[in-house]
Amino acid sequence: MLLQSSVIILIVFLINFSLLFGLMRRGRTVKEVKSGLREGVSVPDVRVLKMNGENEEFKNILTDNKTVFFVDGDCTSCQEMMNSLHHFKAEYVERINFIATYTENSSKENQKNMLDLKMYYMKENDLMNLLNVNTFPFVMQFDANNNVSKRGYLSKYNLVDYLS
Repeated sequence: MLLQSSVIILIVFLINFSLLFGLMRRGRTVKEVKSGLREGVSVPDVRVLKMNGENEEFKNILTDNKTVFFVDGDCTSCQEMMNSLHHFKAEYVERINFIATYTENSSKENQKNMLDLKMYYMKENDLMNLLNVNTFPFVMQFDANNNVSKRGYLSKYNLVDYLS
């Protein structure tokens, strides 16, 4: 009887260990980031469009906030992420600059919902060709010299990492 319960305990232990090990390995799986400027690369001379229609140098929007979320209005994941930002304290969201793909109706459509966000626009071709952003939602963080320090794909699983 004692041997039988020892075997059962050992089997349960092995199953739990296997599950735990599997979860740990799965959590470490990282997709190779191919989009965005490479880490260490400086921001090129690129202009963004402010919500009021004025042009601004990309470097100038990085003076206080060094994190930029890139979104596309037609992207379902982007819309879900933007909606989830309302659940965070404003002080955290204010640290983020947002660059959305530009269309003729972009600023008019988004002004209603995003007046409290630092929203800028770029043409999709410029995002792809000048900043190598071709996946949305995407994030880039910059250091004090405006060089890329971190880049990656945004999801509901890592969003909080960029807001803290």
